[in-house]
Amino acid sequence: MRQKKHTLIVLLVLGVGLALGAWWYVRDRRRPVAYQTARVERGPLSRLVIATGTVNPMATVQVGTYVSGPIKELFVDFNSPVEQGQRVAKIDPAPFVTRFHKMTWIRPRACTIRRWPSWRLIRPP
Repeated sequence: MRQKKHTLIVLLVLGVGLALGAWWYVRDRRRPVAYQTARVERGPLSRLVIATGTVNPMATVQVGTYVSGPIKELFVDFNSPVEQGQRVAKIDPAPFVTRFHKMTWIRPRACTIRRWPSWRLIRPP
């Protein structure tokens, strides 16, 4: 008998708690949203916001290059806005041209060792 009484009290307390929680949840939802409007005026700021913490960006963008090398010309200043497709810098092509000429000279020679009769020598301009 005593255990039934304790179980009944616990269920009654849980039921009242759930009912109050549901009422609290629904009570805030029924209130209409109130907006405060005012005319636009010039003047000093009337409120000061003081906050501490870390400012996190809403979106981050990874900016990188496909090639790297010494910059020959720079077309924009630091922190200046740019548009899509706008040229930012010109990389010095000399190291790439040198590497290209070196590869066009070495590769045919390597092929001639393997296939002696059928070879063409490509010389850099």
